[in-house]
Amino acid sequence: MLPGSIVGVGWLDHWSSGQQGYPAVMVLDTLSFRYAHYGPLEDMPDEIDFEEMARVVAGMEYVVADLGGLC
Repeated sequence: MLPGSIVGVGWLDHWSSGQQGYPAVMVLDTLSFRYAHYGPLEDMPDEIDFEEMARVVAGMEYVVADLGGLC
């Protein structure tokens, strides 16, 4: 579990889940520090690279299966 003193950790749902005793995994690429439009009001679909996102999701499918002992 990452400590809450690390900048940005508390912004994500996994941190609060972990504080309540639920297992959690954080996948973070530090986008919030690199992308000026990060946030619900400015983060619009036309800013998303859907092909890249699909590659990330496919890779995460394997990671989650591996963590769950399914590989």
